[in-house]
Amino acid sequence: MKAILLTLLFACCSLPVLFAGDDFDVEEREEIALNSKRVISFIKKHFPRRYEEMGELRQEDPEAYEELFDEAHDLASEYYEIRNEHPELAEKFLRVEKSYQETWELVESLHEDGADEEEVVQGIRGKLEKIFELRLEMDRAELDILEEELENAREEMDEREEEREEIIEEELEEILEELAYDDDEEDEGDEDDDF
Repeated sequence: MKAILLTLLFACCSLPVLFAGDDFDVEEREEIALNSKRVISFIKKHFPRRYEEMGELRQEDPEAYEELFDEAHDLASEYYEIRNEHPELAEKFLRVEKSYQETWELVESLHEDGADEEEVVQGIRGKLEKIFELRLEMDRAELDILEEELENAREEMDEREEEREEIIEEELEEILEELAYDDDEEDEGDEDDDF
């Protein structure tokens, strides 16, 4: 009797799984562990100026280097996560980040002697307009992906609803087979007790 109750308890606890369909056991998102070498390689390839700056700071100002490295690590992690989940957005992400870096380089140039402030400000404005357009482009692409995922989820739900009776019957059959198996084990155990 105890085995029957345990089986029923297990079956009731797993009911959400019965109706969730094949996609219930979605894999947890894997964190991308980036080692220092991979971060530095990413920065060297995509942000050569930042790479040079980090190289200079490594010896001169270790604290500033660590801060830049942490930012680089976050940037690389975000890029690889986007690339893994939605490869079509990865290049757009890089273009946005490169445009941000170019904007800050223009801002820094304001401090240089002989810099034409009006020209630099126009350059900054141009970069900000480019960033705005790139971000809109990314947002549209992300929205397209989300709409496609939503449509797929609706189709899967419709399929499950159409197969409702079959799914319920299969699960009921499994539970009854498990109960019959447990009853057979209990009956065998009772026979042994008679001796």
